[in-house]
Amino acid sequence: MSVLASLQAAMRALPFVEWDRTAGDDYYRMVFGWIDRPDGARDFVVLQTFSDWDGHVHPFTSSAKYTKEISRRLSGCGFGHVDCERVSEVFQ
Repeated sequence: MSVLASLQAAMRALPFVEWDRTAGDDYYRMVFGWIDRPDGARDFVVLQTFSDWDGHVHPFTSSAKYTKEISRRLSGCGFGHVDCERVSEVFQ
């Protein structure tokens, strides 16, 4: 499966994400999106894949609420949630 086809299938599986940006080429590509939250803030979602991953897409998200749902919808990729930290708090 091509990099673009893999990512398009994953993006369609996550209709609650507003897809915004992409970067990469035919070998490696990332797609960036947002999930609206009730408090007015937004959580990010990043999908990445390499052509030699044979269609596998690896997600990252700042959404504790949607981590399990994203994993389930992407064929049980089984990633766990890791709390995000502000850059300004880590790199002082």
